[in-house]
Amino acid sequence: DCSRDDSEICCCAKTTDIPTAFELVFLRGDGKGEPKIYTPKPGSENILPKWHPTERAVLFKTDARGRYELAVYRVDERKLSYLKGGEMGLGLDFPVFDWTPDGGQVFYLASREGRTRLYFDKMDGSEPPRQIPIPEGYHAGFLGSTVNMPASGDYVVLSWSSLSKPSTVSRYELGTGKTSTLHEQHTDLPLGLAENVVYRSWDGLPIHGWFLKPPGQVEPGPCVLWIHGGPAWEV
Repeated sequence: DCSRDDSEICCCAKTTDIPTAFELVFLRGDGKGEPKIYTPKPGSENILPKWHPTERAVLFKTDARGRYELAVYRVDERKLSYLKGGEMGLGLDFPVFDWTPDGGQVFYLASREGRTRLYFDKMDGSEPPRQIPIPEGYHAGFLGSTVNMPASGDYVVLSWSSLSKPSTVSRYELGTGKTSTLHEQHTDLPLGLAENVVYRSWDGLPIHGWFLKPPGQVEPGPCVLWIHGGPAWEV
């Protein structure tokens, strides 16, 4: 990511031989000088840096404390601070995040049990994260660009879907709290309803899943079990 005046670039890269590690690398925009490498903890994963709109501060995702969290690194002060979402257990992952245009807040998706929820977190720490009532479903795609805010900061545009709802693009007005549909994908597939299920593993760990039935089904029928990897990644 480039700083707003294009004088600096911050990216994530593997600079060690630790397989799971990624560090933040700071480069001058003119190509001069040596790269500066930063990590809050050796061996940790630190990815997707985003420059503050006006300050020399970078927002990024890290697992330096043993779980995925969002953190802000202030370059000149060499000071690191964590957002509250990780400590509060709002998500196992934070797949989409960015600064608001004025830099006073960070908005992010918190992913947990097959659902993503949108939060706004003030940087001055005066309030707890504020949840925005967006449609229920999964809003995070592979490219991390499924939630965007224009320069005015008046609304957010987001794409989402669920096991019973095809892909949809919606607009949420921050001032009025109104959600409108900009585009909705249509399908003839008989999408059913998903029942939220949590059960205990052999060691007591809670395992989340979905139970889906075809619409209108009354009699018992065959069942397919779809087991996938994790635990933070979802399907």
